[in-house]
Amino acid sequence: MKRHALSNAEWDAVKEISCYKPPRGTEPAPETIRPFLDGICWILYTGAPWRDLPPDFGPWQSVYSRFRAYIKHGILDEILARLQRDALEKGHLKLRLVNVDGTYIRAHRHAAGARQKKQEIRKPTRKRVPKRRPLAGPEEASPPKST
Repeated sequence: MKRHALSNAEWDAVKEISCYKPPRGTEPAPETIRPFLDGICWILYTGAPWRDLPPDFGPWQSVYSRFRAYIKHGILDEILARLQRDALEKGHLKLRLVNVDGTYIRAHRHAAGARQKKQEIRKPTRKRVPKRRPLAGPEEASPPKST
């Protein structure tokens, strides 16, 4: 057994849950379900992109589309709950020792926390219009410039 694959006991526990029938009517072959789940375990364990999935698990596009369907319909949540329940019953899992380490969680790059300027609410001001000068009268008119 590979270190990132499901053990035989884990596979026996989730075998009946993992047989999801998509709405299209095409049912996956039972022999492809275990490599598919092992492929998901490999992706989650290594953190590699989907395109780097080894061909032992099937085409990455098929594994990814089935993974999305399992997420959408809650099947992976159900599988995880079953495995946790079995581990609790056997005493392999102690919930008081569970700790979530936030050092690996990354925030979006725009969430860096730059200080934002306060925008003051200003009263609307009147537009400054330049004062008009009165037009020059006939006595102030300049003499004609043509000679």
